[in-house]
Amino acid sequence: MMKLAGLTLLLFAFGECCIVEDAIREVASEEVTKCETVVKGEVAALKLELAAAKDALEDMIKSTKDALLSSQEQAKIDVAWYSLHAAAAAACRGSTASGGTGPWGNAVLAKENTISCNAQCAKTSYTACDADVSINGSVGKTSSYLTRVGAFYNYGCSTPGNTNAAFDEVKAADEDVLKGTNKVYYYRFCCCRKP
Repeated sequence: MMKLAGLTLLLFAFGECCIVEDAIREVASEEVTKCETVVKGEVAALKLELAAAKDALEDMIKSTKDALLSSQEQAKIDVAWYSLHAAAAAACRGSTASGGTGPWGNAVLAKENTISCNAQCAKTSYTACDADVSINGSVGKTSSYLTRVGAFYNYGCSTPGNTNAAFDEVKAADEDVLKGTNKVYYYRFCCCRKP
């Protein structure tokens, strides 16, 4: 009987142990489920945050590229106008018998299409007009010695000459200078000097 009582006690203790193990497993399973839910929520939040950061980075890259392209386009336009102005100065120098005289440097002014260069020069401290030059150049490098790469004309100082507003730099759009001889034939300039 003692053996039976000992066996009963052992079975009871084992049963209690199993109940405790089952309870531990159940609590552990609930904790794991809670942790999984928390981790899944954190992962979902991180995915949303990462997607938002990726979108923001892509937007920043696009706006930077757009700004760079715009800056490069503006630089091309600025260099084209600069080149045209330098060519106008050379045209003025070559259009005057004296090469431009006087005690000061001479001036090249963008020609207003409705008045003469005499009148336009008179509005500045460079009151004497030496020439009214109209010039333009083609865009890009030529590949032939027989291709026209520029155009010029001299209207003289006393008349407005060709009054086409398309030849007036001040009235032109910035990018018009890039059209070359295909769209705009001339930009006009007054060659003025101090007497």
